[in-house]
Amino acid sequence: MLQLTETLARRVEALPGPFGKDPTALVRELTAIHGYLNGVLREWQSDPTVMGVGATTATLGGWTQFRGFVGYDDAAVKAFRDGVADRVSAVEVLIQKASAQGGRRGVRTP
Repeated sequence: MLQLTETLARRVEALPGPFGKDPTALVRELTAIHGYLNGVLREWQSDPTVMGVGATTATLGGWTQFRGFVGYDDAAVKAFRDGVADRVSAVEVLIQKASAQGGRRGVRTP
């Protein structure tokens, strides 16, 4: 999904026709999703061994985005909702609006 959001944001900027006359909001949402997921991935890549057998969770304390992505407490749910879920819903609405306003049909996207 990380690469997909980045690719889609670039395509929307380059080919705005199918996505409405002004794709700025759509690009903003896709870029924000990409930024959130990229932050989660960067934290994980900084030390993937913390999730192995016998590892401690001390490192996870500073991984705010990763904890928000995998956690189930209220803060984690809110972080995921704000970083991904609500933005995906916004992207869906923006694409539906663009389609209703006469965006070109039949244009393939990744």
